[in-house]
Amino acid sequence: MSEYNRDPLERDVREYRSEADEYHTAEERKYYSENAYSGDGTPSPQKKRRANPSAISRILTSFAVAAVAVVAVASSGVFAPKGSAEIVDVSVTDTQVAYDVTVEQGENLSIVLYNDFTKRQTALEQGENSGVFTGLKPGVSYTLAVVTPAAFGSGKTVAERSVKTELLPPPEPQSVWRGVAHVCTCAVDGYFHFTMDFDDPNGYFTDFSATLTDGEGNVSSCVFTEDLHAEQSIDVCLKAGLAGKRATFTLTYRTSDPSSAVNTVVYSTEVTI
Repeated sequence: MSEYNRDPLERDVREYRSEADEYHTAEERKYYSENAYSGDGTPSPQKKRRANPSAISRILTSFAVAAVAVVAVASSGVFAPKGSAEIVDVSVTDTQVAYDVTVEQGENLSIVLYNDFTKRQTALEQGENSGVFTGLKPGVSYTLAVVTPAAFGSGKTVAERSVKTELLPPPEPQSVWRGVAHVCTCAVDGYFHFTMDFDDPNGYFTDFSATLTDGEGNVSSCVFTEDLHAEQSIDVCLKAGLAGKRATFTLTYRTSDPSSAVNTVVYSTEVTI
């Protein structure tokens, strides 16, 4: 049968069959059947869809940031009670800090005295307040502050002053009498010499007197120099003419020291002349 005598339907079917063989791709796309069916031809169970871990992390992070922001706002004192007060006057000694404070607005305010080592607190009332913190250390710095009640953290400072306690006053100077040293150099210069040892910053010791009295009752007196701490001398044999080898040396002075039991002090001893 010639080509032109062939049945047109037969020719078309053969041509389209060859084209179908060329473009047949069912085998290449068999992953459809693998996804839909198991190896024995039964349908495969559907795989569960996994949650996106990055999305959960972002949600938790946002929640944590929001929580920190709330805490920060609360700690900053936004919710702290308000108040208004003035520290009118402060007086300081070596161990005390006294204060006068006027509370103009606010309730439950307190005045606090503190440093790195101590904290003392007293409640304040509306209007004028006076008080004193005692038992403090001398020469130490403190902060005196009026504060509101604590809310979500520390209370708000309404007013404050820096203060420092005074140093301890120096001890009162003491007048002290220690004694007297003496020696006779009559054979050399004809004098009896003595030196008084004392401290008198208060001016308690006055009216000094010193004498030598021999065995016959002859007396020679001292003429004191302007400097009472300097060496003093008494004539023995130049003009006084004291006789014998022994004499009584007597030193007296008056004292106004309130701790002294007597008003006149007398020192007396027998010496060689």
